[in-house]
Order: sequence, then C-alpha cells, then structure tokens
Amino acid sequence: MFVFTLGITKQDYLQFIKLHKKLRYKLLYTILNILLGVIIAALSVMAVLFCVEGLWTTSLIRSYLLFAAALVFWFLINRLTVGLNYKHIYPFGQNVICFEDDGITEKADKAETRMQYDAIREICHYRDAWYLYVDKNHAVLLPGHCLTNGDAASFGAFLSGKTGMEIKEIK
Repeated sequence: MFVFTLGITKQDYLQFIKLHKKLRYKLLYTILNILLGVIIAALSVMAVLFCVEGLWTTSLIRSYLLFAAALVFWFLINRLTVGLNYKHIYPFGQNVICFEDDGITEKADKAETRMQYDAIREICHYRDAWYLYVDKNHAVLLPGHCLTNGDAASFGAFLSGKTGMEIKEIK
C-alpha cells in the first residue's frame, strides 16, 4: 500500500500548471509566442525606422506606451491569478490518499472518496510528482515529498501495473 499525505504547496501547484500547459495547450502557446515575437519585432523595426527618419509624433509615442502598458498589465494579471489559485486546493487540512490493491481512497477530516484504477485516463511523471488525469482537465496531484508510506521508485511500477498504462515521463 502507498500513502500520500497531501500538503500541496504553492510550488507544487505552479509546477502542475506548467505541466498542464505543456500537455494541453502546447500548440496554442507556441502560436501565441510566435505572434508576440512577430509583433515585438515589427514594433522594434518601426521604432528604428521612425527614429532614423525623425517621424516620431506625440500620438505615436502615446500609442506605443499604451500598447506596452497593456502587455505589462496582461502579464502581471496572468502571473497574479496563477499564484492566487493554489489556495483553493485542499484548503481544509491535509487529505490522505491510499493506493490499495482494489482502488484508491482519499480521506479528509469528515469525508472519504473512492476511485477505481480504471477511472484514470493518463498518468504523467514530471520532476518529483505524479499526475493522475481522470479526464482532459482534471488530475490528482501527487507530489513526491507527500509520499509517507512506500518508496517513489516502486510507486510508478505499482501504478502502471494497476492501470495497465505506461507512465508518461515529461521533461
């Protein structure tokens, strides 16, 4: 039996967000990064040309400043909301997840949930944590530092054997 006593930290949550973006939104983020790079390159070329030709005007400078302020604001809001969302994971004490031969049990102070191994759709291992996806957007986070009974090396083999799936190693 393997037991995880979950005390999810902010770092665990941010690592999960990073993995989730890598797995689910890779194409979208690639396109956005390319688009943002093209916009920045175009603005840089325009700025150089305007400086060389002396075509800077007050309204043009105002437009560039507004655009730059919007980019900074978007970046800050995106970072801030990702950092705040982790507080909503296991806010009431520590949950204990037990991996037994016949299924997975999650125990909280006043509740208990049971899940069969066939409910798991995908298993990912990223850095020192396992992520058990039950559907496209929902996963059980299992940080390695929360493993209190059993060892990390044999947990992966146990999980793979019970689900019949290979563990996807993410780099």
